[in-house]
Amino acid sequence: MSTQTSPQSMIVLQYDQLPHYRVANLKSSTHSIQVDGDTDEPFLSTRSISTYPLLPGGEKDGDPIADKLFVQVHRNRAILAVADGCNWGKRPALAASHAIAAFANYFNQRQSEILTLQDAGHFLLRAFCEAHNKIVEGKNDIWEAGTTTLLGGLVLELEDDSGVPKWGFLCASVGDCKAFLVSLKRREATDVTNGNRCNLNDTRDPGGRLGPYVGQGYPDLRNLKFSQNKKQPNDYREYPGKMDHTTCVTFQIGRSK
Repeated sequence: MSTQTSPQSMIVLQYDQLPHYRVANLKSSTHSIQVDGDTDEPFLSTRSISTYPLLPGGEKDGDPIADKLFVQVHRNRAILAVADGCNWGKRPALAASHAIAAFANYFNQRQSEILTLQDAGHFLLRAFCEAHNKIVEGKNDIWEAGTTTLLGGLVLELEDDSGVPKWGFLCASVGDCKAFLVSLKRREATDVTNGNRCNLNDTRDPGGRLGPYVGQGYPDLRNLKFSQNKKQPNDYREYPGKMDHTTCVTFQIGRSK
């Protein structure tokens, strides 16, 4: 299977530069799925692992794992997020956990307000603001908070006059988490977040992060951007994490009978 960028992909810096697509109303049901950790469902699987070596006491070097995730799947929509705490220890892990919790909570309150792709982009930015604020909340010294990368996105059903369901994926990203579209039909993987890794020579620099890092405790937003892609039935979406340890979320849209 090949890996490439797709001509259908679009990367923009502002939500008002996104296409003017209308989004179908949310179709939720009692069968909607929500997970925030490792799980295996009929068409949803999430797994976070560490590839670092085991220590004599049985724990892995670098524990606790600072990768956190959130997935919520409805009949015609999915909300996904992965955060990768920067560096080792409890502070990055807590920063990632706070970022995911704030992102999820924000979108749980905004589902019915997403009418266009630009609405979705606006809410993604607001969710990132909420994530940063949650990371530094309650700290006597703002620099006590950890930092984390964050990639959050939505799979959306787009309105179409033909009556055939059309799907789109929109994500915002700060840092170096990656999103791929895996097409079974074309047997290829498309890097939706192509180019989000700014500094390939320094593995310690993810290109951006939430939490206190620059100025008076502001987030590092150097590579904050939107990535947008159209999807076809039987395409998969996969989220790997950083280069040194991988966090994956995989699910299928338009599952074959």
